[in-house]
Amino acid sequence: MTKVLVLEDMTINGTKYGRNQIYDLQNQELQAVLDTSQALKFNVPEIDQYEKQVEQAVKTFKNQVQKIEQSTDPRYKDEDFKAEAVEELKNELKSTVDQVQAEYSDFLANLRDQAASEVANEDVRISNSQREQAQLKVKELSNAIKLRQGESALDQLAQDVQYMSESRQKALALELPALMDEVEGDSQLEKKVKNVYESAKPGESEASLFLRGVNALPNSITQAYDQLTIINRHFKGDNALNIHNENQTERRFGDFLPR
Repeated sequence: MTKVLVLEDMTINGTKYGRNQIYDLQNQELQAVLDTSQALKFNVPEIDQYEKQVEQAVKTFKNQVQKIEQSTDPRYKDEDFKAEAVEELKNELKSTVDQVQAEYSDFLANLRDQAASEVANEDVRISNSQREQAQLKVKELSNAIKLRQGESALDQLAQDVQYMSESRQKALALELPALMDEVEGDSQLEKKVKNVYESAKPGESEASLFLRGVNALPNSITQAYDQLTIINRHFKGDNALNIHNENQTERRFGDFLPR
């Protein structure tokens, strides 16, 4: 499985994917989502390690319980003794999961703080020359608008933007909002100015995309444990949603589940 951050809402082959959501995908589904150019791989190795710790703890618990249930030790013929042994394993498992979750929460909080700080302190680097050129371009547009030539001037700028350097686009995007006062009330020119701005404004930085990703990461890393408490019969008294509870059994499976 590969973690993928979806940047915009989309639907592919009938499956909906939400903006700023992370999905575990593989094979054709993974490729189809990445091919939209509105998603990117977002694997954080440390997150995988926390998940694996919980999964391993759950696996160990299952193996230990199986050993107890298959043991020939005469003590386990006593159901109370067996129940106490399983309860001890459950407590050990919960303690391990709680510890991993606490460590994960600290890690995630620090990661989000670092990512937010990096975005907040990103430099906007534009040379004086580029700034001056952008200001002159906007002045030219302002004059064209006053002379009722704004539509053709903005159409030409929309073409020119495609060939500008990234730094010149960035400088222009900072100056363009000043034109909105000039075109106020003319919906067609307002739309053209906004379209040019959308073309000129810089794309999201790596730092900004990373921040979106870390904010989309789940606050809990205990999925494997949570699932265990729902489907494993030894937790039916601990989780009201456990499928072995009488009310859940009737609701979900009727007479198809052994009790």
